[in-house]
Amino acid sequence: RWIDFMNGNGFIVGKVIGNGTNTLTYSTNGADFAEYFRKEYPAEAIPAESLVCLGPTGGVTKCTTQYHNIIGIVSANAAFIGNGAHDTDPNYISVGMTGQLNATVTTDNGAIHAGDMLTYSTFTPGAVTKATTAGQVVGKAIDAYAIPGTGSVRIVVQ
Repeated sequence: RWIDFMNGNGFIVGKVIGNGTNTLTYSTNGADFAEYFRKEYPAEAIPAESLVCLGPTGGVTKCTTQYHNIIGIVSANAAFIGNGAHDTDPNYISVGMTGQLNATVTTDNGAIHAGDMLTYSTFTPGAVTKATTAGQVVGKAIDAYAIPGTGSVRIVVQ
């Protein structure tokens, strides 16, 4: 191990290590690759785990029937974040575009099983739901979810 990154409590949150094959491995507790995106509507509250779509001027907003060009999930635990010049700008949010993320989920289209493809909910802005027809998807469910209403589920964003 060459470099350890620690939080204020002394816990290792990431490290750079040699992996025995003449290369390096960066290991982190984060689980997705994200980029900062401009919010379409600066006053809109878009919490972590929200599914976001492209808005009319190229910013991101919660996915709805009006805005359904899927970009990704708002990340709270990114391993890497691109477009870092906006990390302190409140008009930008970190959007996970690949990897494992938690997502707000709804059972609008039925219970979700591990492996189900997920899309935007037509009833709950910013939530994912089971994809039951051809169209845009954000990824696959890792966990099952069958409780009526909304909750949280781990997904693989692809």
